[in-house]
Amino acid sequence: HFGLSLSIRPEPPICATRSQAMLLPRRPVMADCHRRCKRAAAWSAMVSAALVLVTAILTAAAAVVPCGFIAPRSASFRPPSPSVSPFRPAPSGQRSSAATAAAKGRQREPGYVPFSSDKLRAETDDPFGKARSALFALLTAAAGLSLFLSFPRALASYMGVRGAKPIEQTAQDIGISLVGVVVCGFLTYNEFKTDAAREDMKKEGALIGRCSVWLQGADAGAEPVIVKLSDLRASRSRRARRPIFVIGSPQYCLECIETSAVLSDAMDRSDFLLVPVVSTPGADGELVAKAAAGLPYVAVPDGSPSWQELCSMQIDKVRNQGLDESIGQVVIVKKNGRVATRFLGVPNWGAITGEVDARVSMGMDTKTI
Repeated sequence: HFGLSLSIRPEPPICATRSQAMLLPRRPVMADCHRRCKRAAAWSAMVSAALVLVTAILTAAAAVVPCGFIAPRSASFRPPSPSVSPFRPAPSGQRSSAATAAAKGRQREPGYVPFSSDKLRAETDDPFGKARSALFALLTAAAGLSLFLSFPRALASYMGVRGAKPIEQTAQDIGISLVGVVVCGFLTYNEFKTDAAREDMKKEGALIGRCSVWLQGADAGAEPVIVKLSDLRASRSRRARRPIFVIGSPQYCLECIETSAVLSDAMDRSDFLLVPVVSTPGADGELVAKAAAGLPYVAVPDGSPSWQELCSMQIDKVRNQGLDESIGQVVIVKKNGRVATRFLGVPNWGAITGEVDARVSMGMDTKTI
């Protein structure tokens, strides 16, 4: 019996070679790595689902929250040296009291930084823009990490490691991660591009508000006065107007003034304010100022450096689209200070004023557009 008991006693495994001895303890290690990878994949999937849910909630909240508009600071440019009305030149050495007061009020404040309210206005218009950009970037990084971890699993499946997933399931995981990287990357790129366009629009609106014009007619009083375009927006002290910038050569500006003079009453009734801006370097705008005299719906720029910056910005926009700016361009601004539309050529004044009259007759909103 003693010999029988010895014969059935289990014996420890005998390793014939050194390689077999090194491979034996690795089996539980590979299984442990496989369990950890599965746990990491599960956590990654849960985090991605939570981020997608938070992104959807923030996007819906951004669509529901009303967007406000904060006007830029008024004293944000240096006044030009001549402050004489182009409609009626003052005698040499004298300046009107209105022009003097306007020039004193437009002095640059010490320590002022141009466009200081852009960030505040951008946050008011789209408070969740930065959060969406960060979330989309985080989703892209999570999808990339999942894709990176899928390749070792695919290699283990291909080599036939014990405990590894089938090669078909691993290939499916790689495809899902790759699609996530592409989709989240596109959303991140689109969000950053939209944010850049939004910032450019805010800078353009702030620059338009800084520009000043010589206002004439009943709104100005007996003498023309310098008024900032930001003061002509809705809910301001003055009558709300819709500026129409016609930017081009002196001949183009004269043609726009002459063609609009036929519908002078309709232009004034529709709250349009025609602003002819001569963009040709070295051109004399005296003829344009004389042609605008006596027309209450026409306002001539005061010649500040802000107008040159605005012209350069609009010309760059036209050139970036591959169009010819020499034929003249038109920029129509709404009463809330936003750019409504822009196009090239002489405007169809009948169609523009007719659209406003149609909105009024139908009872639609004309206070902010």
